[in-house]
Amino acid sequence: MKPVAAARRVETVLHGYGAEALLYTGGETDLQIDFYGSLEIENGYVSLYTYETKGRTTVPNDDRLLMTANGKLRRSVPLSAGPLVLRYYATGPWTLTVRDFD
Repeated sequence: MKPVAAARRVETVLHGYGAEALLYTGGETDLQIDFYGSLEIENGYVSLYTYETKGRTTVPNDDRLLMTANGKLRRSVPLSAGPLVLRYYATGPWTLTVRDFD
């Protein structure tokens, strides 16, 4: 197991495949989620939880579910200001994009 500080950071655009723990340290924003999974693989499941970590030395238990879905999708979810640990679970390829508020 790697330390949280070793997690990839979500800063602009991030591509991945499968489950991953990520860090977000920016301000309030919208996070666009593009998921390309197939319903034929674990029902194409995708979910995103956040953990606020400011002032903490361990990952807290009080996670917040931001979204859960099945199948290909494009969806935006609000992120509060970081630092946040994002627990992203996906059964396929994905792209996360930080969007500025209009």
